[in-house]
Amino acid sequence: MDLKISKVAENGSIVLPDEIRKNLSITSGDSIALIYESNRVIIRKLTSGNGKMTVDEFILFRDIIIKKDNHKRVVKVFYGYLSSVTGDSRLLINKIGKIINIDVSALSLDKGCFNGIFDDTVPPYNDVDFYVRLSNGICVFVYGGIPQNPLKELKEYEYVIFLLSDDLGNKIERTNNYIFFRQ
Repeated sequence: MDLKISKVAENGSIVLPDEIRKNLSITSGDSIALIYESNRVIIRKLTSGNGKMTVDEFILFRDIIIKKDNHKRVVKVFYGYLSSVTGDSRLLINKIGKIINIDVSALSLDKGCFNGIFDDTVPPYNDVDFYVRLSNGICVFVYGGIPQNPLKELKEYEYVIFLLSDDLGNKIERTNNYIFFRQ
């Protein structure tokens, strides 16, 4: 990594060094995303031009490894609820609460990942497409398809969403802690 230094002007402006602008193909008038995360600022060029990351930009920004088409569909559906895209930290948790039908007003998001599960949680089925854990321990596993084997009995605090649609507004079926979004 090559360190580049810029000074912050009195009005808050910074100058991106030529090498960085060239490497990111940034020219005058381009939109860039500044994402604050873990005491660092990440700069990404936005190709959408409207200040919101496209799905493909989001996938690059989060280094998401798309495993299959169903996985990309899940990312596309949920990325618009994420704080790194919208700046609103409550959108995702409110949407999850509505889907699983619980009050999340006093809860926060503990974990969320499109690349798998990076804690001790064991998913009910392999290859989870999106994992969310709330501050009260509720785990939500989102899959873009239905597994071949029979549905498993879930723990009280586990929910599985089968996203078989391109959005969250289509036909919804509920069976215990299983939620199916169908075409």
